Amino acid sequence: MVDGRIRIHFRKEGVVIECPIINPIEVEERWHNVGSYTYDEISRKNLNLHIKSVNPIFKNGTLTEIVLEGNVPPLQHDSFQQVRRLHHSRKVISSTNPDELLIKLAPAFRSYPLIPIPREYREKFPGYKVPFTLETDVGEVQTYITSAPEGTKIGDPYAGNYIRAGITKWASAHPELDGGDWVKITIIEPKKRYRLDPIK
Repeated sequence: MVDGRIRIHFRKEGVVIECPIINPIEVEERWHNVGSYTYDEISRKNLNLHIKSVNPIFKNGTLTEIVLEGNVPPLQHDSFQQVRRLHHSRKVISSTNPDELLIKLAPAFRSYPLIPIPREYREKFPGYKVPFTLETDVGEVQTYITSAPEGTKIGDPYAGNYIRAGITKWASAHPELDGGDWVKITIIEPKKRYRLDPIK
């Protein structure tokens, strides 16, 4: 059973939406993750919420997320179906493991095979053009973060947006992948060794 209540978690890395699922036999209510979104994606969705509570969450004295709880207006079609449509409007990938970095491939991936590095993951990798090892199912790749303005210093921890070197061979071995698909980079040894896998 579901109802029109939802929780929206605003976190640094994006927005998580939950709906309650009630087991009528055990009379138990559980909150189920129906979608994880970037802030750009959530801003384009027509989702209105009657707010009942706003709860800031702190960890070690630092604000880590804000949780809004309320109801989707019942007049906007079926209340839960509105959230369900939001969930199924795109493929949703999420992980609770901080060492698993889930990345959506750019639309032009087949023409320009590279791995974009979202801003929230940038500090998990070495500095600009500092080499590291990327394990793949077609062998190890020595690569680095690239794509920055001319004059950027090697080692800049915030510069660069893509992994490009060595990706062409891996992309050729995975013709099933296209722009909009998701891949997983697992941190094996921080700043030194990682693992790249497609998400099937």
